[in-house]
Amino acid sequence: MPLSPQSAESLPSSGRQSFGVNSVSEFLAQFPVPQGLPSKSWQDLPVTFLHDNEIALIDPETSMEEASSILIDRELSALPILAAKGSNEIVSTFDYADLNAFLLMVVGFDDFNDDRFKELAEKVRAGNVVTAYEVSLLGKSKDVFMTIPPTTTLGELAKTLASGIRRVAVTNESGELSFMASQRSIIRFLWNNIRAFPDLEPLMARTIHSLDIGSCDITCISGDEKVALALRQMNQTGIGSLAVVDSQFRLLGNISLVDVKYVTRSSSVYLLNKSCAHFLSVIKSEQGIRAGKDSAPAFNIYESSTFAFTLAKLVATQCHRLWLVQSPSCPPSPKNNSHFTSSSGGVKVNQLLGVVSLTDIISVLYAHMKGTLIPPPASSHRHGRRGSTSSHRSHSKASGDISMRR
Repeated sequence: MPLSPQSAESLPSSGRQSFGVNSVSEFLAQFPVPQGLPSKSWQDLPVTFLHDNEIALIDPETSMEEASSILIDRELSALPILAAKGSNEIVSTFDYADLNAFLLMVVGFDDFNDDRFKELAEKVRAGNVVTAYEVSLLGKSKDVFMTIPPTTTLGELAKTLASGIRRVAVTNESGELSFMASQRSIIRFLWNNIRAFPDLEPLMARTIHSLDIGSCDITCISGDEKVALALRQMNQTGIGSLAVVDSQFRLLGNISLVDVKYVTRSSSVYLLNKSCAHFLSVIKSEQGIRAGKDSAPAFNIYESSTFAFTLAKLVATQCHRLWLVQSPSCPPSPKNNSHFTSSSGGVKVNQLLGVVSLTDIISVLYAHMKGTLIPPPASSHRHGRRGSTSSHRSHSKASGDISMRR
């Protein structure tokens, strides 16, 4: 679900990238007060309030072609795979990481040492059907498939998602799978109904810097590198997206696993040999066509960005992480500034500093709910941010052969 018209139109221009702490209340006041919610405490609401589309299930015989079409056309993040037709048991999931691995295998852009991949490659070359289930068994860093009952509260769900699990399946009263609840869906629900939860307003005015969230342990790729290398990096490291930067580490854009959908058609495979910078322009064009205008998401925030602005941008871009870049008006914290030597001329505007993930955001919401959130700094001169456990773990998997690492 996209941002409501009020919130979408109120997002600041790309030049300013945020709204100040003092204007957060005025910004939120533009939103209508939601009706029909039984509680002003979001954590007490049942998870069924996140139900916005039916779950899509596939069976072990579903081909890669059919599964990929369902995943892309229905704009889903994952497809649970049944043990057999008519069964209620889930044996695996198929997602964009699997699609990416399969693509790299088919076109020969990755050297898979696993004999099972070689067997699948031989099946493809022989013209035999490969199923999504076969490919899913070779996936890396998959979440354990979890189900929760419909009586689970949003507070209980937040606790689970704050651990780094990205999505869970929700059953109906009969125990059948009903829909997927994810980190993104709970953030979207809270943002679109923010006026219903007055206790969250003080949190909305906090800045990323004051919340001390995010990670400086990031992976990125040069805009001059080929798209195939970016997809290969994500496959080998298990991360979901890469920041694309120029020679000065200034953020150019973002390539995620979901973007593999732009190179799955035979007519677009050539893009694998194009530069990441060129690929960003292709993505912008595709998204502009769908939106009816020349526009593309901006995936960056500042340390001075408010929590409200960060939520708004996550919902608007539908991404899983935002990149912290250098603001034109505020100096970076000493920790971030230490990445650059005096010979490099110091930190430049839009230079990449770190990353904030959905797990970071859910962790803040959960800590706020439990009353354990760190208080605002007593002095405006307080500096430094610790990298969140979840973000650090996710990005520390990068191997030494990546194009760039900060």
